[in-house]
Amino acid sequence: MRNEQIIAQAAVENNIISQLQAVEMLDNNEGNKIPLHTAAMWKSMGREKGIEYRIREDATGIPVKLWKKRKSDTATDKYEFYLSKAILYSEKDIEIVSD
Repeated sequence: MRNEQIIAQAAVENNIISQLQAVEMLDNNEGNKIPLHTAAMWKSMGREKGIEYRIREDATGIPVKLWKKRKSDTATDKYEFYLSKAILYSEKDIEIVSD
């Protein structure tokens, strides 16, 4: 499974989106529109909008394993992929930081 599929499955299992919505988003290459992201992705999306998001203190998140890559050989540009623990957060788990 690709990361987008893993995230979509978590969103469906946690009643964030329906199975039909997940299939449509994945079929239309719109997996990035699934409203479930890591803390790092929420922060990145906030920077793009010129605002700062942070995870709420009472947020629990959804634990999953997502694919990450690392260089397997420093002499070449070969990479290997591995599953890494990640926590996904929905919109209800984030807040905008005010100055």
